[in-house]
Amino acid sequence: MACQQADWDDGYETRILYPHEVKKILHPLKRELYEKGVIDETEWEEYETELKKKQEAEREKYLKEKEESDRKLYEELRTKFEQ
Repeated sequence: MACQQADWDDGYETRILYPHEVKKILHPLKRELYEKGVIDETEWEEYETELKKKQEAEREKYLKEKEESDRKLYEELRTKFEQ
């Protein structure tokens, strides 16, 4: 999803929205989107499930990288203070 915003020099800037920004916009409109037939419940659930999977994968990657970084720092400090 993208949006256009007025620029300070009377131009327009097109910006791609992050998934959490899109959800913040669409979530309040969910009922209206259902009534108009734009989306149905299963599509919304699939979107939320996929989003949760991506967030969990990113979280696991972050935790793994942090653990490796902490372990490396620990080893460096241990080597430094054992001498």
